[in-house]
Amino acid sequence: MTPPPGAGGTTAARPAPAGQGLGSILAAFRPEPSKAPPLEWAGLVDCIVLIVCGFLPWISLADSSTLSGINESVGDGWIVAGTGLVAAVMGFVGLSRDSIALAAGQALVGLIALLFAIFNITGLASGEGAAFGLILTIICAVIIIILGLYNAFDALRKGAKY
Repeated sequence: MTPPPGAGGTTAARPAPAGQGLGSILAAFRPEPSKAPPLEWAGLVDCIVLIVCGFLPWISLADSSTLSGINESVGDGWIVAGTGLVAAVMGFVGLSRDSIALAAGQALVGLIALLFAIFNITGLASGEGAAFGLILTIICAVIIIILGLYNAFDALRKGAKY
């Protein structure tokens, strides 16, 4: 007969109950690449590109100069970069689970970035044009919306509750 743990002069560490401790919290945020479909990875890459778009040239002026999205007169590049960061965090956390809320949240954040980009295009003065950063922002935001909605419906199809 073997003595119980900790008896007989030996001290054995008792494992923490399942679901408790810092390790289980960190495990919840660790992606499981084998479970993540390729479209979720594509969405994550697109979110990173959206972050970069906030710093790219957004407005072409008549004298061939450009204004970036973070320029004082434009300023919405910070918002777009922030929405890209939020969508990337949601996408990274969503890699490890099927979550309707995370995927729909990504689509909503993509919509916010799209609205700011459209607002900047419609607000161009005469002699100004949309530069490639603003056009790329629109493309990335539309892709995030489409992939977010697709992943939300895919999670719903797989039986996710939220």
